[in-house]
Amino acid sequence: MLTSLIALLGLAALAWGATHYARSRLSRRLENRRELHRRIALTVTGVGGLGLLVPDLIAGLVVTTSDGSALSTVGWVLYRFLALGVIGVAALVMWLVSDPVTSKVRRGRDKVIALAPVGTGKEVRRMRRGLGQFPQEWNALLEHDQALTRRLLRYQRDADAAAAKPVLADLQHPLTQAAVNAMFRCDELRTMAPPERVHDVLATDYGRAVAAFDRALAAAEEYADTYRVSKVTPAEHRAVADATRTLSFLQHNATTPQERSEAYSRISEQLTRATRDTAGAQGSQATEPIVSSHPWLSVEERARVRDD
Repeated sequence: MLTSLIALLGLAALAWGATHYARSRLSRRLENRRELHRRIALTVTGVGGLGLLVPDLIAGLVVTTSDGSALSTVGWVLYRFLALGVIGVAALVMWLVSDPVTSKVRRGRDKVIALAPVGTGKEVRRMRRGLGQFPQEWNALLEHDQALTRRLLRYQRDADAAAAKPVLADLQHPLTQAAVNAMFRCDELRTMAPPERVHDVLATDYGRAVAAFDRALAAAEEYADTYRVSKVTPAEHRAVADATRTLSFLQHNATTPQERSEAYSRISEQLTRATRDTAGAQGSQATEPIVSSHPWLSVEERARVRDD
């Protein structure tokens, strides 16, 4: 009688433990205390399994120490088979709802949703084609957001970067302002934990905000590069290219002092002419000339720092 009671209690504990383990893995209501409930379920399941095996142990001792009938031996074997079967079913259920299995199922589901010809999957695929190498995991998305933020703030903190791309140091410029607004939008939507039931980070508001931040910063940097190059006139480009080519030849080849003197004079004349043409072009425009692009270093000093 006692062994039957122990077996029933063990069966009940095993069933409750396996069921509660599944609930702790799948229920949103238990999400904040998931680990605690998982441990409780594992403990109760273990106790229930031991409870089911106690009658088997007692029956085995009785059969082996006494001349039990064939019927009792068959009953003992049958009980052992049923007990191990119930324990196996409970273990299988717990394995099916464990993280390694459910994560694979979720990834498979996400792939199916992403390949859908309509709905969110189609929109996400279209966005990814325009973004190129964009993060797919939540942690990678957070890191990408931080990298974009560091890239943008560098133009506000680093004088050299601001001098190289003054457009990005100007917070009043529309493209720079758009990048800053996109950064603040990401700050508002950022969460450290990924949302539930999301097949792609671009299907979330935060993912789309980071994508918009990426595009805005890339557009601002591209314009800054174009603006920086366009400020140098074609005449200056030609004069600097000729001067660089001539000076490189003089540095690496044997020449006479007279040849070097004549070369220096021609370089000086070309640069002076280019400077005069540039000054004339700027004088015809109603813009205020900028004395220096760097707050304290001259062009020569910046060039030396870059070479070092």
